[in-house]
This record gives sequence, C-alpha cells and structure tokens, in this order.
Amino acid sequence: MKKYGFLFITLIVFHSCNLLENHYHDGKYFTSIKVFGVSFAVVNYELDGNTLTIHNSRAGTSKMTCKQFKDRIEYEENNGTTAVMYVMENGDLKLNEMITLKKVTKENEKEFEEISAKNTTEN
Repeated sequence: MKKYGFLFITLIVFHSCNLLENHYHDGKYFTSIKVFGVSFAVVNYELDGNTLTIHNSRAGTSKMTCKQFKDRIEYEENNGTTAVMYVMENGDLKLNEMITLKKVTKENEKEFEEISAKNTTEN
C-alpha cells in the first residue's frame, strides 16, 4: 500500500509542476524596427509556455525563460533587468511605446513570412 501512496503523491507533485507553466499567449509575434523609415532590425518572438525565443536580425537568437500572465509576459534580460510585455486587446504585445509585436494570425501570416524571409537573408 505504501508503494501506491508514494506513486500517487509523486504523480500529484509532477502534475502540479506542470500547472506552473501557462500558455495564455503562446504563438509567434513579429515586428520590424525602423529608423528614419528604413528597416533597422527584424525581430520575431516565439512563446511556448515558459520559454521565449527571440530571433533578431541584428543580435542573433536568444532563448530565455519567461512567465506568462493573463495581462502581461515577464522575462529576465541578459543584463539582469526584468522586461515586461503587455498584452493588448487584439492579442499583440506592447514592449514599449515604440515597439509593438504583432501576433501571427491567418490574416497576417503572409506578412510574417515575408519579414521572416528578410530576417534570414540579412544574416
């Protein structure tokens, strides 16, 4: 009986650990950062649970952990500061007043593919 009790408790612990990972805003996001009307950098974000992957045409690819909340996403940058992206009503992410990342949907998937292609050709 002790074996079954231990197994049951172990399963509950593993299941509760998986509950700590949220998938509110999983998906792909993209933006093109322009300076004086010229594309300076193409940035793609991929969210999958507690993993954030950033593909930047200038800085390369970064993979980091994040926390998803219903209204925001928090992640720690390489210099130790915590960055917060706020979720807008339409599902896009607002990084700051100048940078908004569009969520990839069926309507803008072609635009995302074009920007992604530019990202790979610029590297």
